[in-house]
Amino acid sequence: MKYSKKKTLLIVTECLPYPLNSGGNIAQFEMNDKLREHFNIIMIFPLHKGQETYFEELQSIWTDVKFFPFINSNTNRLHKLIYKKPLVWYNTFLKKRLLRMSNLAYIDDFILKNSKIFSSGYLDVEGGLVERVKRVIDDNQIDYIQVEFYELLTLISYLPQNIKRIFVNHELRYVRERRELELLTTEIPFLRYLFIRNKGYEISFMNEYDRVVTVSDDDCKELSKYLPSDKLYSSPLTIKLPKVEESKEISEIKKIIFLGGEEHFPNNDGIQWFIESCWEKLCKTYPNLQFSIVGKWSDDAQVKYSKYNNILFHGFVDDLGTVLKDGIFVVPIRIGSGMRMKIIDAVNYNLPFVTTTVGVEGLLFKNNIDCLHADDSQMFINSIAKLIEDKQLRENLSKNAKYTLLTEYSHDKLIGRRLNLYQTL
Repeated sequence: MKYSKKKTLLIVTECLPYPLNSGGNIAQFEMNDKLREHFNIIMIFPLHKGQETYFEELQSIWTDVKFFPFINSNTNRLHKLIYKKPLVWYNTFLKKRLLRMSNLAYIDDFILKNSKIFSSGYLDVEGGLVERVKRVIDDNQIDYIQVEFYELLTLISYLPQNIKRIFVNHELRYVRERRELELLTTEIPFLRYLFIRNKGYEISFMNEYDRVVTVSDDDCKELSKYLPSDKLYSSPLTIKLPKVEESKEISEIKKIIFLGGEEHFPNNDGIQWFIESCWEKLCKTYPNLQFSIVGKWSDDAQVKYSKYNNILFHGFVDDLGTVLKDGIFVVPIRIGSGMRMKIIDAVNYNLPFVTTTVGVEGLLFKNNIDCLHADDSQMFINSIAKLIEDKQLRENLSKNAKYTLLTEYSHDKLIGRRLNLYQTL
């Protein structure tokens, strides 16, 4: 349904939704690309060094979108250094003290080094970005302001109350931090204090928005414990899926496939856990099995895992169809929330998949019908082995999952769901 007269939607996002080299970028791009048909779109985002070419490419695609990129100035960096950094330094000091604990297990060290629990409660948007947003609002007739990602959550403090303000929550930070703490082998009371503080901080700021949008029904249900139901709205992300023919029967599984980059810590944690807890045991039974990792991973990560057999890093791949075939897809994600777009891609390419409960959370793919769930290393190994040995099971799961994908996650259906959000405000 198109509005007879287009309203104006101001989108303030933490990241440029281009190039299409990650699930988050693709999902943002696809949703906003469709919203252009229904709204006059104005977009504000931080433009980082090296992104200029990508921005120019996006401008050439979205010629009807008004862009106001925010470039960090020396003044803004100085403000951050003086007013925000002391708090971050203090937490960094505490973090270093914890990491020097002699009884800290290897996995604890890895999680704490990458966790955001030490900084989540000290967010503030750059002064220059606030001024940019205020100026755009003053110069344009804005009907809706849509803020995306946790990093910009506190922007609500600077937005006018006479315009409807929407926060799109791609991941509940406190759920991610809670799951990180659950994985630690050492109980540290101070981390529990930080978690409780950060959770209260996150919920209090979300409560100031007119509507909080989650990208999964599970996240919406979780937030309903703390926010009024009429403030919440579930709107899953969507992508245009390339048409994929039914795959030919595979007589022998030769590879396991993972999709995702190292920069997103849940991917980093999941890969480390899978390789160190599952891969060697799988290779003993299936010595010719290959583990294909698709996405951007550093040279250091590739060296780290070079001691393990048959692991191949593909890097970023333009055509997923060249790598998402003839194998079993794995989603060994143990932390985070939101919606894993990698599963949507895998199902579209007819891959049977094994996932943790966290990995498939927020999606309607059912255990033993659409996929196999496994929450410990032995279950994961057994589930992969079962799929390797049972061709009929692979075919049944992939066909069922494809049906669920086409019925529950059709592009038009999910776009319609998002459009209904603005109608209800």
